[in-house]
Amino acid sequence: MLEEFLPLLAASDVPSSPEASSVGGKCMIPQPELPYEGLLTKPEIARFLGVDESTVFKLMKEGMPHVRIRVADAKVGSPRFSRGDVMFWLRRRTYDNRLS
Repeated sequence: MLEEFLPLLAASDVPSSPEASSVGGKCMIPQPELPYEGLLTKPEIARFLGVDESTVFKLMKEGMPHVRIRVADAKVGSPRFSRGDVMFWLRRRTYDNRLS
């Protein structure tokens, strides 16, 4: 969704104007942060947690928070994880299990 607009915002595609500061005749406009920037991939979250990727898959089935990011022509999106959301979920899960 957002990706289709990014080329329009890229510094190389924006014409310069007298009011804008420019480098090499091109307007320097900062690109917006992508919504999935800073999210971890499955191998990265596995390393962060110190577990195998198969354990991450199992935790996903048990409700570990994640989003799916569509990559190129993939039919299924690639999972991405917020470190903070995962840590909160794990703490909550541990706390809930102690109460049971």
